Amino acid sequence: MPADFEVLHLRSSAGLYGAEYVILGMVPELNRIGIRSRLLSMDNQHLESQPLYARAQAMGVPAERVPCNGKLDFTTQRVAQRSQR
Repeated sequence: MPADFEVLHLRSSAGLYGAEYVILGMVPELNRIGIRSRLLSMDNQHLESQPLYARAQAMGVPAERVPCNGKLDFTTQRVAQRSQR
């Protein structure tokens, strides 16, 4: 029985560390047991590539890239709010 809600994992990252691997493992497992889940990967403006998003794509983990130009970016907030719908 699928859940009537979705879990959004919003994460900004400078690389792939413990928390990122937990999310990359959790999202598919939650989906497998019927809880809709996906990653919203906030761009790190200091990196040319976005390793968390790239790894999610390579693994087939549902993910969306969210533009982010710093700690206080209202565009990021709007994109995250739109993703909740």
